[in-house]
Amino acid sequence: MAETTQNTHSTACTPDLSKVPETKIVTEPDSMVRITVGDKVGWVSSYHLIVPKENQLINAWLAKHSKS
Repeated sequence: MAETTQNTHSTACTPDLSKVPETKIVTEPDSMVRITVGDKVGWVSSYHLIVPKENQLINAWLAKHSKS
């Protein structure tokens, strides 16, 4: 069974994070870590890589969903 961990958003990527979906972090059975932000999903092989991947996914989500 996969382990689920909650995480808070970093304020470094954008000033308005109130619209961004909550980040979901799951440790897969093969020890990879799946990070999901809305409809954006990424995997990392180590816990120290979670924050950079989370920021990357938040930026991708904002780019896709921003009102331009």
